This record gives sequence, structure tokens and C-alpha cells, in this order.
Amino acid sequence: MGDMMKKLILSCTLALLVFAAAPAAKAAIITDLVGDKDGFGLDSPIESGLHYLDYGIYWEDYRDPGEPVFTDNWYDGDKLWTHSYDISGITPASATLEIYIAGIADYVGWNANIRVNGVTVGTIIGVDGPHDLTNILSFNVPVYLLTGLDTVMIDVSDGNDAYTVDYSELSINPIPVPGAALLSCIGVGFVGWLRKRRILS
Repeated sequence: MGDMMKKLILSCTLALLVFAAAPAAKAAIITDLVGDKDGFGLDSPIESGLHYLDYGIYWEDYRDPGEPVFTDNWYDGDKLWTHSYDISGITPASATLEIYIAGIADYVGWNANIRVNGVTVGTIIGVDGPHDLTNILSFNVPVYLLTGLDTVMIDVSDGNDAYTVDYSELSINPIPVPGAALLSCIGVGFVGWLRKRRILS
């Protein structure tokens, strides 16, 4: 058995020992919140199915100082914002984008696409009423789209579609460190096996 193969076996054994010793170890979820969870600036409950007019009125700006212009502020058209975070040193396993919104896509044909870095991750299909209800929307974001500085866009099909956003939250689940080490070891071993087969064949 060659020195390279011995080192590979030793590395894999160590990775397996670490994995076995810490089966429950998990990397912390990375989150980035744009806006704040204050019920559209009205301190209303955060849940789907509420009627916005039970708490606020149209076209009013309920933002706190320093909040993004697209939050707690009822107006029409597309909306655009950025999520900023640090994923250096980790491998993302999955990501979810959650948006709390009211009044969007509540007429037939008034659809809205949710885009991350220009790629559509979900579509809200317009229906004819009930109008101006709150909705907690959740979209899976492919990890290949994650850059650490991600642009989110609500692209409405009708510019007259008026609505408001309370917050946008991006959550990223990393691969646990022991699992990442094990996957790396398996990958290196597979490459070594392929090279050995090529030499012997």
C-alpha cells in the first residue's frame, strides 16, 4: 500500500472519528433581516390572513427612521433590496427567503415574480380577492445563487399593483462541519480511486 493511500485512509479515519464524536454538532444558521418585524410599523400581529385595513390605511408611511423605503410603506410597482451577510468558511446546504407582505397579487392577472440575483425563485399568482390580506411568503433559494450580497426583487406584472412589505429575511443553513469534513474526505478518496484505476488499467 502506497504512502498516499495510507495518508488518505488516516485522514478518512480521523474525519469519521470526528463525525462520530460530534453527531449533533451543527453550524449556526446565518440570517439577514431587512426591515423589522413590527407588523408594517403598526405593531399588528405577524400572521397570514389579516386584513391590512384593520390596522392601517393605504398610502401611509409607517416607517421608523432609517428603515428601507420599501418597508412599512404602501406604494405600487416593483421593489428592490439587498441582503448582505458573510458565508466565508462555510458550505451552504440550503437557504430560505421569507417575506411578510400585504396587498400583493389580489386581482386576476396581477402576478408577481420573486427574483434573487435575477433568477425567479417563486411566483405569486393573482387571484380576485379577498383584497389586501397579509401573507407570510417563503421561497427556497438555490445555494448556487448565494454570493454574500444578494439582490431581491419583487417584479409585478401590473404597475398598478400596490402593496406593502414588513420585512424580508434570508436564512442560510450550512452543512455541519463534521459532515463537510466527511464529504471532503469521500471526494478526495473518490478522485484517488479514479487515478489508481487509470494507472492500473
